Amino acid sequence: MKNHLILFGVFLIAWTMASHPVYSMTIAGLTIPESIQYDDKTLFLNGAGLRKIISIKLYIGALYLKKPMSDANAIIEANEPMGIRLLWLRQIPLQKMPKVWLSSFKLATDGNTEPFQEQIDKVIEFTKKEPIMRYVSFDFIYLPDKGLHLYVDSKGKKKLTGVIPGYEFKKVFFKIWLGERPCQENLKKALLTNTISADQ
Repeated sequence: MKNHLILFGVFLIAWTMASHPVYSMTIAGLTIPESIQYDDKTLFLNGAGLRKIISIKLYIGALYLKKPMSDANAIIEANEPMGIRLLWLRQIPLQKMPKVWLSSFKLATDGNTEPFQEQIDKVIEFTKKEPIMRYVSFDFIYLPDKGLHLYVDSKGKKKLTGVIPGYEFKKVFFKIWLGERPCQENLKKALLTNTISADQ
């Protein structure tokens, strides 16, 4: 009986690790946690990498899911809890954020932003509430039937700055990083493959 319990315990541990690999990543000298928790939901790190423009490092992007996935379309279509963390590596002037977001949403919608303009305006509004300083993180957490939540963590103080309802908008939002025309191709690959993007 004791041996059976030991074997069952080993199997349970192995199954849990296979379902939810527990690990963290270090990128640009910063540790990306293996899991985050919101609304009693634990989300696990699926992959992470740098968002860069030429040689300028803007932020570390990290994708958190309920279970490991490598199919971008399946993640975009999934109506389940998930999150994108943007850990900023440099200060970004607030007046530049509308242009950055509009450019990203144009790629995600193939230029047809009009059906989502109200939600896009809210993203811009919410992300302008707090100064974007080095090491400030934005957690965009999608919770079904509740919407996309933006949590800002500045100097260890985390607060909710807004919620945008809508499953259709959730799909558009995650296309910024995972769509056919992502903001950066090697970052998309890193988010999907449980690896750090190549050029760190």
